[in-house]
Amino acid sequence: MQADRLLVASVVLWLSLSSAALYALAEYGTEAGAVAPAPALWPASLPTGITPAEDKATVVLFAHPLCPCTRATLVEFESLTNRLYGLFDLHVLFFEPADPSAMPEVWGASDLRQLASSLPGTQLHADVDGQLARHFGAYTSGQVLLYDTSGSLRFAGGITPSRGHTGSNPGRGTLVSNILSDPGVDPLAPVLNPVFGCGLLEARDGDRKLSTEPVSVNDEARSVERLVGVVSLQGFLPQGMEQRAVS
Repeated sequence: MQADRLLVASVVLWLSLSSAALYALAEYGTEAGAVAPAPALWPASLPTGITPAEDKATVVLFAHPLCPCTRATLVEFESLTNRLYGLFDLHVLFFEPADPSAMPEVWGASDLRQLASSLPGTQLHADVDGQLARHFGAYTSGQVLLYDTSGSLRFAGGITPSRGHTGSNPGRGTLVSNILSDPGVDPLAPVLNPVFGCGLLEARDGDRKLSTEPVSVNDEARSVERLVGVVSLQGFLPQGMEQRAVS
């Protein structure tokens, strides 16, 4: 009897501790980090190392290379940089201590840095001792700022629904909306991107590659006329005279 009571008490205690732990994790996941007001206009006099484009929005992400929650933010940007390619420049400012010699492999080659560097249209910067983060009011890894083509702040906040999670959320939607509504950004502007592949205008003679120049419209018309002439003369001239007749 006493053993049964001890078992029941142990189960109740385990359930209570498990519930408390799950509640704490859920509360931590939805707890917002500290922020401060960002400059309303782009601080042109501040040596940020960033040159805002005149025909694109400028997006700045402040990140800590050891923050696991920031991976979700970079995954969100992985989708946005492909969806809105050419409409904004993304600058990721990674925190870095003034003396990174204690853990050089962490500050210089974190997997978050590698993920950020793979995003199209993205530039990475070192924010030594978080000086730029303090100036922009960014006290939490994952803070995103959007400045439009006129240099005005249009968005400040996070773009994930909770810590370390991706998915639809008001922050991401607002960021996209402000980029597309920027009067200085043309969402229909053609994007000239390099083409990687084999040449179309190259012929081969066995293993030897022959360069072929583009054919103009007039040259193509003359080639067609000569081809028609050869076909029409075949059968009417002795063999070997067709080429001389149309040359």
